[in-house]
Amino acid sequence: MFNLFNISHNELNSKLNDLSSKIERTQSLFGSPSKYDWDNIFELCTEIAENFKKVQYPSKSERDVAWQRFYNLRNTAFNVRNSQSHNRSQEHYNELMGRLKSADYDALGDFLVGHVMSLGLLKTTPDEMKSKGKELAKIGGYFKSVKHEMTKEHKAEVHERMIEVRKNHDSFWGKWKSYQEEKSKVQKQQAWEEKKEKGTQIKARIESNLESNREKLSKSKDALDRFERKRDELRNKIYDSHNDNWKSKAEGWLYEFNDKIRNIEEQIQRLEKWIEEDRDKLRNWT
Repeated sequence: MFNLFNISHNELNSKLNDLSSKIERTQSLFGSPSKYDWDNIFELCTEIAENFKKVQYPSKSERDVAWQRFYNLRNTAFNVRNSQSHNRSQEHYNELMGRLKSADYDALGDFLVGHVMSLGLLKTTPDEMKSKGKELAKIGGYFKSVKHEMTKEHKAEVHERMIEVRKNHDSFWGKWKSYQEEKSKVQKQQAWEEKKEKGTQIKARIESNLESNREKLSKSKDALDRFERKRDELRNKIYDSHNDNWKSKAEGWLYEFNDKIRNIEEQIQRLEKWIEEDRDKLRNWT
């Protein structure tokens, strides 16, 4: 409530001096006036305006001079507050726009040329974009805390820029997802081709082993035939011989022939088993 009783012109002049001092302090280089400071100044302006309705000056000219002084002080207060508000808004604007530039994703300059992937290799890494995303979240928090001190135009520009940066972030993650999908396709194709090549090599080795074992089997059978003939010939000679000393030696030779024949027969069995196994592998090959 303001005092509506008559006051002297000296009291009103004192209030004008107080108003002038308060306005001068707002223009000081030390710190920035708060909302409370400005509310106090304009409450005093309202009080002085009411006082002019009750004050009596010695002359009309003195009243006019006092009123003009009040009018000028009030205009100065409005201008200073508006100027400081705009400057403060500009500072927040510059801070936010600078940080948004650092947090933005540069889509145009983000490709390395000549990569095997159809999309190219992104220079910006997911870790870098995660860091930019965290910074963007911090910027949003800062904007929320200071936007009440910003002009409508500055707030609108910052808001639009934040939306643009978020879209650019989304664009990166979309490209990264596509790149990963393309990379996965290529890796699967390479894995399939490697598997196919490996399978071709394995099949070739099986066919080579099969052919080699067939040759060995044929040679082993030929060897078995020779040794069996020699054994039979030696057995007949032993049967026809009357020389006991020679027969004793020949029986030792016969034992060696039989041992050799058993080894060859075992070798033939192994080869036939290996050949059959390789044939089964080739029959079931896909």
